[in-house]
Amino acid sequence: MKDKKLFDNIKNLVPSEILKIDFHYYGDGDDFDEFTTVLYLNKKGVWKSGVLSTDSEENLKKIITEYVFKIFNAAKNPPIFNNDGSAGNIIFDLTNGNIKLLNNYLDFESEEPIECDPEFFNMIKEKK
Repeated sequence: MKDKKLFDNIKNLVPSEILKIDFHYYGDGDDFDEFTTVLYLNKKGVWKSGVLSTDSEENLKKIITEYVFKIFNAAKNPPIFNNDGSAGNIIFDLTNGNIKLLNNYLDFESEEPIECDPEFFNMIKEKK
């Protein structure tokens, strides 16, 4: 899925050294709830949080929220927010203009969304 306007809007908000942005999402009880974590991959291959100011990150989340259901509906593995719901990641590759959806179906009871540990991503090397 490619959307030039979406990627242009995102690129205008983030520093040029950011290659990818990972939005962790969560939803249950029939609704998408929120983006719980935003991580940024820099040119050194390190995932970091807190790259943008709070206001800039909120603007970035608003831009993504406008497209989130378009992304979910186009996915081969769309999230299902019924009952326990789904959580996962939407990764925007700013270099190649691609979006990747990683989805987990939650089948246990939890009062808190699952958070991603930024250090975990530093251990993963993407295949090229």
